[in-house]
Amino acid sequence: MATPSISRDQPRHGTLKSSKDDSSKISVGKNRRLALMSPTKGHGSSTARKLVSPIDSDQEQNDLEVAAVLSEVKGPQEDQSMSPSMARTPFRPSTVMTNLQRGNIQTTTPVIQYMTIHQMAAQGELVTLQQLVSSGADVNSTDDSGLSPLHWACANGQLPTIEYLFHSGACISVTGNNGENALLLASCYGYPDIVKYLLKLGMDINYSDVTGTTALMYAAFNNQSDCAKVLLESGADITASNHDLYTAMDLAVGQQHKAVQNVIERHILSLLADPT
Repeated sequence: MATPSISRDQPRHGTLKSSKDDSSKISVGKNRRLALMSPTKGHGSSTARKLVSPIDSDQEQNDLEVAAVLSEVKGPQEDQSMSPSMARTPFRPSTVMTNLQRGNIQTTTPVIQYMTIHQMAAQGELVTLQQLVSSGADVNSTDDSGLSPLHWACANGQLPTIEYLFHSGACISVTGNNGENALLLASCYGYPDIVKYLLKLGMDINYSDVTGTTALMYAAFNNQSDCAKVLLESGADITASNHDLYTAMDLAVGQQHKAVQNVIERHILSLLADPT
């Protein structure tokens, strides 16, 4: 999650899920901006980062999911309207096998025998997480980037895990090495239900990280219109600007994000219609 900024003269390529082939969009100043060290890993360059789970690649994650499905006892899976004979069959085991099951492809899927508390939170592994916490694990422990299990859960949309961590003593005000907090991560990655929950817990809606970027700005930069709507309706400051003097509306327009731009415009019109 990198800091949104705009270059009016000659836009450069940026991060935070911005398109690499659209030179007209907002970019991130490599020399001026600090990359947000959220639960991400480097992807190509030091400024381009990708949200990841404990699995190292999409292929490996798919392999694990397939293996999990194949290990379960399955009931009837066929469309019973396909043929009369199939409709009369109470159970017909599938003969379809994946390349992974046949052994036709090599896979580097790791056998995960141990996950950290941060990985459990990101994956929503509540049972194992509860066992770990019950054995004395610190719910506020931070990784090398200063991120807690709560941060990881917020960045990956794990609301039940967030609720459990909070009731187990997780601190919602803890920040990462670059000032990122739970609300910024949830807003950046588009989880409005988590944004609502965190606001109910009393998190500062206008909090900004080391670059002056607020949750509303991250939502605008990433076209997270639902999160932007929740933030605006909850009182987010629409006039706030980051260290580059750009507001959420500036970022939405610069990125050509019509959905979030419409949300902000409707909010402005509602304020003009009823200034009280």
